[in-house]
Amino acid sequence: MKKYIKYILTIIFTICGTMMNCIAQEGFEATHRFSYPGQLSKDTTWNYWQKIGTIHMEGPMNEADIRFLLQWTTKAKLRVIDMKKVRGFKELKKGLFSQIRNIGENDSLKLRELILPDETTIIGDSTFYGLKSLKSIKFGEKTVSIGINAFENCTGLDFYMDFPKSVKKIGKGAFKGCTKLEGFIFPPEITRIEEEVCYNCSNLHHVGLDEKVDTIALEAFYFCPLFKVECRAVKPPHSVSHSFAWAMNGLTVIVPDKSVDAYDKAKWWMYHHIVGHDDYYSDFLRKNKGGQ
Repeated sequence: MKKYIKYILTIIFTICGTMMNCIAQEGFEATHRFSYPGQLSKDTTWNYWQKIGTIHMEGPMNEADIRFLLQWTTKAKLRVIDMKKVRGFKELKKGLFSQIRNIGENDSLKLRELILPDETTIIGDSTFYGLKSLKSIKFGEKTVSIGINAFENCTGLDFYMDFPKSVKKIGKGAFKGCTKLEGFIFPPEITRIEEEVCYNCSNLHHVGLDEKVDTIALEAFYFCPLFKVECRAVKPPHSVSHSFAWAMNGLTVIVPDKSVDAYDKAKWWMYHHIVGHDDYYSDFLRKNKGGQ
């Protein structure tokens, strides 16, 4: 009997040791509630911060707090920053999160996931420019505008981009060079797809355009190997010669049934394979739609 008890205890200790090692590697999860902006860097110590992997924050913060956080994505285990309940950032200013973009790409102690404040409405130009470590971004539900080059060269952004329905503008080159993106659904209030918005997204295969889109600007999807575009607009959006340059031969464009003839005759659209289907989203886009 003692032999069996010893055996069972050995297994338990082994499992616990493995779990503790994983926690040590990934860091602990913590929640911070702030009373005033700038409090973060004053109330914390090295020994505390070097152990945190995920931080949830609530209350008022300022840019100094953000800079303090970013240094811990390079010095310690901090990989996930949750700002959902943070106040003081209705606008994320130009370059705010791009301050660590020059840190070595192979440094494992870097920001991976970011949840933006619910109150944020504007994401400024180049806010996340070149933040190669970032794999996942969750926008606040009130986000209206995403600035020029906001996520340019964020080469870690994974698989699929989706946005809250509140977004009305995505700026020029906003996701330029995001080489891991495969799918991209534009929000329903977007009317113009800006220049170079997905330029050189070299794994981008599927794009969803909602019914209000009326213009697709120059080189919007240049160097993107698209093989399916799903466009809900009844009237073919105005497009130019290089909007879909480098799309796969035989690019399939799925449009409303009643619009097939119009797309077949429209300039530049006529060179693609037009298919009518009122059930707008393919299995790929429907599976990922969900929405925020």
